[in-house]
Amino acid sequence: MSAVYLDEGLDKGAIWHFGQVAQEGRALAKGQAWADLSHR
Repeated sequence: MSAVYLDEGLDKGAIWHFGQVAQEGRALAKGQAWADLSHR
């Protein structure tokens, strides 16, 4: 698993996802994952 970082814009340096976008989205929708918003 590898992290995908944003390299421009307001979220520069934030991790966008860890390589399995659909699976990660489903986990978020089920409340089985979290999103780091500390850079906001």
